[in-house]
Amino acid sequence: MSADVGIVVTAAGSGSRLGYGVPKALVPLDPSGDIGGESSLFALALRHAQLVDGVRAIIVTAPSDELELFRSTIARLGIVVPVSVVSGGPTRQASIFQGLKALKQSGPLDVVLIHDAARALTPSVMMDRVVNAVAQGAPAVIPAIPVADTLKQIDPGIPPSPSGARRIVGNVDRGVMRIVQTPQGFAWDVAWDMHSTFAERGMDEAQAASDDSTMAQWAGHEVVAVEGDSLAVKVTTATDLALARVLFAQNFGTRS
Repeated sequence: MSADVGIVVTAAGSGSRLGYGVPKALVPLDPSGDIGGESSLFALALRHAQLVDGVRAIIVTAPSDELELFRSTIARLGIVVPVSVVSGGPTRQASIFQGLKALKQSGPLDVVLIHDAARALTPSVMMDRVVNAVAQGAPAVIPAIPVADTLKQIDPGIPPSPSGARRIVGNVDRGVMRIVQTPQGFAWDVAWDMHSTFAERGMDEAQAASDDSTMAQWAGHEVVAVEGDSLAVKVTTATDLALARVLFAQNFGTRS
């Protein structure tokens, strides 16, 4: 089923935990690559996003003081769909709303994908699964993978001991749990309405939604999950970056 798709790629995070002193999205996965170069997180994310079936426009949200660097990198990538860069907001949620406002100027869209540049290796085939589920009628779709580890529940009402130990009060059935990835997909009207409705919350990190599907649930929409992908790892820490670099070396150029 064909659909006109817009994509917001969030790239406004500081990346302070990576220790590079630059926004996280500019960090290269090729250790010999340039900051903000063609192997940077956001550049790789764009290379995959442009391959999504039906994509009509891509908006990148970036730090306000790095817009020109992002734009100059994009100009060298040869992306085949229109890409614009806008300033992000004080939170991820606020940044995405800025992206949606810019995307709205691209003309009518059926589906919007909201994606993290930090998941730079996410293959386009996984993105297509999300788009297809929305196009077939789901208002909100998340890609997700099973939980491999044993899960336990702590008692949040009892503080840790002096050694840091926490009391375990129960087991969690990992068979019904999922780890959520991006891009998350939404019918355009659903994405716009939920971000408009909860925009004020998005200005405060303590109140902002941790992901977009949470806002969809706040608004009363059903959220469904499709199969995620092992390559859609999120780079947050130096350990994550090391793993992503291994995956990049093993897989880049062999999967789209």
